Order: sequence, then structure tokens, then C-alpha cells
Amino acid sequence: MPRSVSSSTDYDAIVIGSGIGGLTAASLLSQLDKQRVLLLERHFKLGGFTQTFRRAGFTFDPGLHYVGDMQPGGQMRQFMDLVTRSRVDWFRMPSPFDVFVYPGLRLEQPDDPVEFRAQLTTRFPQQADAIATYFIDLERANTWFTRHLALQLLPGPARALAQLLPGRSLALQTTRAYLDVHFADPRLKALLVSQWGDYGLPPSTSAFGMHAPVVQSYMHGAWYPIGGAGQLGEQVAELVRSAGGDVLLNHEVSEIVIEHG
Repeated sequence: MPRSVSSSTDYDAIVIGSGIGGLTAASLLSQLDKQRVLLLERHFKLGGFTQTFRRAGFTFDPGLHYVGDMQPGGQMRQFMDLVTRSRVDWFRMPSPFDVFVYPGLRLEQPDDPVEFRAQLTTRFPQQADAIATYFIDLERANTWFTRHLALQLLPGPARALAQLLPGRSLALQTTRAYLDVHFADPRLKALLVSQWGDYGLPPSTSAFGMHAPVVQSYMHGAWYPIGGAGQLGEQVAELVRSAGGDVLLNHEVSEIVIEHG
């Protein structure tokens, strides 16, 4: 039977849903604000797309297949270590960690951006200058994206500065528009957007500023949490409970009541 919320328990915050966003919110509220958090999940398993399940003897991960920028000192690594209090270890996938396969074309992506660029240039020598520009523009668009997100956290007047950030026009064009301007060979275009599934929008509708940070994050390889993606939810649940909060499964929220605004 599902556990019930005790009427005698007072919580400082209630987080609805235990996907990566809910896990992050619950963890940071528990750790940094010392709040007693109640994390509610309607499913019988914790974690949203970070859970794993078994079928016919195989373990499946519905969402988290690899994570980039997880090298020691990487921004994503620092963030994930904060969320899990470094309780989750990460396995570096062997290089090459990705293989792009098209009819008559195959390319293995190494965990070194210099080597990756050299492979592309060797395969498409007539596009060498455009490839070099592409790697520079990835960095520019990624920088814009990071700064733009940071400014969204500031009060209204300061947030307006986001309109003035350099690289805005580069980042807000579609990925397809960028590729069509800079590259002629459709095979090279295909290779450069092979990871579009990681952010879920095809090049015709994705912003180059969304494509860039995802591709940039994998330039130094890819990692997977040791023990499976379910470790993220399990470790955050322990942090929440150790701070006096609780995590309840099979609990669906039917109404949110707002009082005094």
C-alpha cells in the first residue's frame, strides 16, 4: 500500500514530480536551504526519465543514455556533484563513444575536439574553412546560451540585458539555416547534426543556440552513472530524507491550493 502523508508532519516545500527537474529542486532545497521537502511521484518508480527498468533479462534506460561535460572540473560535473553531493560516480565511455552511420558514410566521434575536427577536415577537405568556423561558432553560441540563462535569473531590468548579449543572432537562427549558409555537402551537414535527438528537435526547428551547448558538451567524451541512471533518484531521495523530508511514490496530485497569492 502507498504510504500516506502524516497530518502531523510540517514540510517547508512540496515538489511535484521526481524527474531530473524535481530531483534537482528537492536536493537543492534540502541541502542549501535546509528545508524539509516532500517529493511526490505519481509513478511506482522514482526518477522520471532517469529511472531504469528490466524486460526479458535486459535493463533499459528510457532517458539518460550518456552525459557530456562530465570530465573533472566540467560545469555539468560540478552541478551533478552538487545535486547528488558527489554520491554518484561516473564511468567514462571508451573513445570513440559515438558512431554516426549513414548510407555509404560512417564516422566515429573521439573524445578529443582537435581529433574530431581533424577527422572531419580529412573527410571533407574542400570544407576545411567552414569546419573551422563551425567549431568557433559552437563556442560563441554556447557562450551566449549560458549567459542568457544566467541573466534570466536576475530582476526585470537586469534581465533585459540579455537582448544585448553578443552572439544573439547567431544563436537564435535555426540549426538548418546555419548549416545551409556554411556547408554545401549534405553528408557533412548530416554528420554535424547527428546528435539532434539528444535535444529532441530536428535542425529545421531547433535554435543553433540549443544545438551548440549539447554538441559542445560531448567534445570531451561521454559518461554514464555507475549503477545506472536510477542512482540519481536514489541518492537524492536519501539527501531529502536525511534533511527531515520524505519521498512518496504512487501519490498523484489532484489539486494545488494557493492562499494569499
